[in-house]
Amino acid sequence: NQLRFNISLTLAALLSTVAFAFLLLFAIVVMPGIGSLNDQQFLLAFQAIDGTIQNNQPIFIMIWLGSLVFVISSMVMSIYRWKKGISLYLMIGFSITFIVGHIITATQHIPRNNRIHGLDIFDLDESTLADERARFEDAWNNWNIVRTVLFGLTSVYFLLVVLSISPSLEKNGELGDDSDESLPMQMEKSNGAARYYQSV
Repeated sequence: NQLRFNISLTLAALLSTVAFAFLLLFAIVVMPGIGSLNDQQFLLAFQAIDGTIQNNQPIFIMIWLGSLVFVISSMVMSIYRWKKGISLYLMIGFSITFIVGHIITATQHIPRNNRIHGLDIFDLDESTLADERARFEDAWNNWNIVRTVLFGLTSVYFLLVVLSISPSLEKNGELGDDSDESLPMQMEKSNGAARYYQSV
């Protein structure tokens, strides 16, 4: 029903935004910060940071996996509710964008994280430490920029969707049926604020 759909959209917006903020924090604070350390200190610092995540930190797991679950569930529900139109195409497009960000994490970041996590750093000489850092740092940072952009785009989209669905529309039942009209078309009939969403 409409309430379930709105809850899914709201949680998708909230969790995707928090996940985006987490990646952005790594891009502009964490990695530049530890990047100023020497090779051994850098690898030890990343081991410590990644160790917290690998120990299944519950809040992080809830945010990270929850964001993916609710983005996908919102996409699936929109396919059944909106049928066709620009609203559906945008929802599918930005949901796939978010999924691609998670795929990048699985294929580019997790393998690199696991490699660093498995190093016995105190047993490595300076040359090996430098090599390990070189094969890790730039690639990790570059792919993190890509997924941060993807997550950011999805976050903005879902926030706009949530903001554009006003309580008055739900109260009037104009978004509660399975009309073939796209969401922006329905909103255009109801209030001027929706026209902003249609233009995005």
